[in-house]
Amino acid sequence: MRRLRSLTLCWLVVALSSSLLITSGGCSKGGSKDKAPFYKWLDVGFTFDRNMDNCGSIKVRTQAKGTSISPGGKFGKACRFAGNATFKIDDLRVPNEGTWALWFRLDRDANLQQEMRIIDANHYRFSILEGRLNLFFHDGQWRSHSTTEQMTPREWVHAAMTWSQDEVRFYVNGMLVRTRPYSGAPTKRVCAPVVGARWTGSGNGFKGDIDELLIYGRALAVEEIIALQTSGLNEAQTPEYIVSTREEVTLE
Repeated sequence: MRRLRSLTLCWLVVALSSSLLITSGGCSKGGSKDKAPFYKWLDVGFTFDRNMDNCGSIKVRTQAKGTSISPGGKFGKACRFAGNATFKIDDLRVPNEGTWALWFRLDRDANLQQEMRIIDANHYRFSILEGRLNLFFHDGQWRSHSTTEQMTPREWVHAAMTWSQDEVRFYVNGMLVRTRPYSGAPTKRVCAPVVGARWTGSGNGFKGDIDELLIYGRALAVEEIIALQTSGLNEAQTPEYIVSTREEVTLE
């Protein structure tokens, strides 16, 4: 067993209230999801500033190998990867609509000619290929986007993808850069994303920092993506939804 100090998995608070519903897309009190604050639809969020709790019946287990916490995150702390470090999220649900978003920063000596997987669940992934950011979503066909410009080491980049109704949307630094058609259902309903390497857990290692890894059970709107890109997951603004155990988390 390895002990990874201060690794954060922050979740939504589950209130003991008869009005609380555990939905297919996250924790939400009764009412329209369109009117609920988007923090309520967070399935799992790694800010690396706080420790972990869970959201109702939704259970996510993590396994870590060789990761460390860096104080120089985009917002607070970040998780540091040295090219052979990973952690894994088991039994992650992939609903009919959702959002994956994160900040990343490549190390100065990262090999841009080598493919690096930022987060990879085989059918869904963010990666660096030939120095460019690539975003992939699979619904029976590959829906993808690759940036035209190469990534610059030591610069933070925000990447996000959403899927709902008939579109997959890709965002870079808060801007919508590509839309693709969407069949309405993901290929896999449950996946096990590996952060920092290929979905098998080895190879294509990422070298750099990752911060604010957030996975939602709803497709966030463009203004919500911009809010994440601008402020991150701000506990001060949403204290009723974010919890912190202030305890160390032991990870395999």
